[in-house]
Amino acid sequence: RKNSYIWDMLGYSYQVSGYSDKAAQAYKTAIQINSTDQAALIGLSVILMEQKKYDEAQSSFEVMVQKKYKVPEANFWIAETLFERKKYKDAIQYYKQSASGNDKATYLPTLLLHTGVAMEKTGDAASAKVFYGATISKFATTGAAQEAKERLSKLK
Repeated sequence: RKNSYIWDMLGYSYQVSGYSDKAAQAYKTAIQINSTDQAALIGLSVILMEQKKYDEAQSSFEVMVQKKYKVPEANFWIAETLFERKKYKDAIQYYKQSASGNDKATYLPTLLLHTGVAMEKTGDAASAKVFYGATISKFATTGAAQEAKERLSKLK
């Protein structure tokens, strides 16, 4: 387990230095040594998202859910992988699960906005308006609120 910690720290060092491929490999090694290494699991998952490897990222976040590690956050990121692949209906379900698990999360502005976009893309303009409105009212000073305003004005 100590060896997994070393690999985890190496992965983090690579990640913050901009060497995402080397970081991913170090995190994978840490996970091979200790399959319960939560820090390596989230580090790898984030890198896969950054690299736009959405299928792999989704699988990695699903492991987090299975291991009951940061479940609301993992569900949010699963939703994001689906959103990026235009699987809006599936994304909505994961956004809902994430929102019900942590109403104080830093990603809530994006969650509300992307839920609205997904609703809009699946033809539910009325629900999209509700989510855009919530993004604007709850997170008025964010970039998500600005985008929600723009999208809402086009729906009216």
